[in-house]
Amino acid sequence: MSYQARVTAHWGSGAVTLRVEAESLVGSTPLDAWELPYSDITSLTWADYLVTLASARGVVSIDRLGQPGQAFFDALLAAYNAKVARALFATGTIRQQAEGFVQVKEGSFAASARGDIAILDDAVLFRPPSVLARRIPLAFVSSLVTGEYETTLGLVDGSQYTLSRLGRRLRPMTDAIAALLRGLHETSRERVRDLDPTLSAAAGDEAARLLLPGRAASLSSLAAVAPSLVPALRARAESAGRAASFDLLAEVSGLDRMCVGLGTPLDPSDGPPTVWMMAASRADAPAGGKSPACLEMALGEEDASATFRYEFPGPWEEFWPRLNRAIEAIEFRREVISLPEEALFLPQHSDAAMSVQRTWPLRFVREAFAGRIIHSEVWGEKATAFLAG
Repeated sequence: MSYQARVTAHWGSGAVTLRVEAESLVGSTPLDAWELPYSDITSLTWADYLVTLASARGVVSIDRLGQPGQAFFDALLAAYNAKVARALFATGTIRQQAEGFVQVKEGSFAASARGDIAILDDAVLFRPPSVLARRIPLAFVSSLVTGEYETTLGLVDGSQYTLSRLGRRLRPMTDAIAALLRGLHETSRERVRDLDPTLSAAAGDEAARLLLPGRAASLSSLAAVAPSLVPALRARAESAGRAASFDLLAEVSGLDRMCVGLGTPLDPSDGPPTVWMMAASRADAPAGGKSPACLEMALGEEDASATFRYEFPGPWEEFWPRLNRAIEAIEFRREVISLPEEALFLPQHSDAAMSVQRTWPLRFVREAFAGRIIHSEVWGEKATAFLAG
């Protein structure tokens, strides 16, 4: 459907025909045409019969829409939100949905906005008409606190998301989140039982809590639950052709500084969940310095080619949960982390650009990216030298 309107922007103003497409807003006149990608838009508003779009290219104002004005904005917002969901890998079944407020606290950043709140199978998706949109992964939820008028989700990396102004929808949405958290734990218990059938019920429950889908845990914490978990994880790494990587990282980094997670192969026909690994130097760098770390995965053929390197400030205990959240947020597609900043402005990487804008651990981890170590005959030597500093 097309809409007639007047557009005022930095490139000029005048009457145009507008079309809401899947990836962008398109404007045309008898003499020319232009396109505004949704990945460029940082906020959308509709007030006093005026649509205002803030973007990387400047402010775009749209008026004189006439009676279809509200329908145009609704269609534009729906297309924009669909793009956000795709960019955040949040396209699963919606179990609960309502308009409400979310207060976001991520490190030193804090903001709040009103928008669409959707409960998915594995996440809470918050979509205000701005870059404050967030996918909140349920596997990383460490606390769920409900008050009379709000519910706060605390994540393992210290971030907090408070849902409010939902009226009667607050209780059913909170109950849905709690039920999904229980389901995640049950799925994790099944995966852990398959990994190590010798575990007791209590050890299996604790290991399942540490190894929720998408989550990693330090080998030392897993060994404290049950020593048999470490050789069981190594055996899973061996089945994926990663035993040498597992052994080297464990030796160089130590059990306290090596984290392992269970990941589903990108191609399910490749078999049961395999392992992915994060490891750092044995000690943090002095204040003001940076420590080396590696990310090793074997979830698909592409992942077999290289180990990703990072140089991070601060303690390992703060960095690895952010790295974990970042790679889970992009479904373990590491290329989003390694894309050069200028590449994010290319049309083919528009989803990645939106994901980086709306996923704070991903921005942090991209800044720490330090290149790759290609798997070759000298991979072990290079990985050891890098982690040894």
